[in-house]
Amino acid sequence: MTPTREPRRWSAGAVSRAVGVFLLLFNAGCLWLLLHDGAGLNWFLLLGLPGAVNMTVCALSWRVTADAHGLWITGPWRVHRIAWDELTAVRADGDALRFSAKGRPTVNLPITGFRALEHRRHGTSGAERARDEIRALHAYPDLRPPRDASAREQGFALGPVIAVLIAAWSALVLLL
Repeated sequence: MTPTREPRRWSAGAVSRAVGVFLLLFNAGCLWLLLHDGAGLNWFLLLGLPGAVNMTVCALSWRVTADAHGLWITGPWRVHRIAWDELTAVRADGDALRFSAKGRPTVNLPITGFRALEHRRHGTSGAERARDEIRALHAYPDLRPPRDASAREQGFALGPVIAVLIAAWSALVLLL
């Protein structure tokens, strides 16, 4: 790695967004089945909806931005800030990124793509590239960008937006 003047950013790529679109369409189909066909065993699908929405939103819009003072981690529902001196570990577990910090709960990005497909396409996954570069920035402060990330560069959590879209889709299905 070489030092950069701008904040570094890792985000959802083509594979991750394709997984997110597939999950979004799958969720829409499950809601259609659940709400359109009436009561029955289909109601069990509702139990998995929150987890599926969480993974969908993360696959579509995950982002990690490194600036002079730490990391901005855009998850499905909120943007987390971890200062460099608080960061203790960054792990890429399968299709997820996990950030540990002193005195704070672990921040998880549950799905950052489809690891097997990314390995086939690029030789490594986006989560693994992000993990390796963040570890380098953490270990060697001279590599960090000299300025803080702007609000636009920090990211925006799409979870609330997708939740509103799912509610609108549900209302539309019920009205049909």
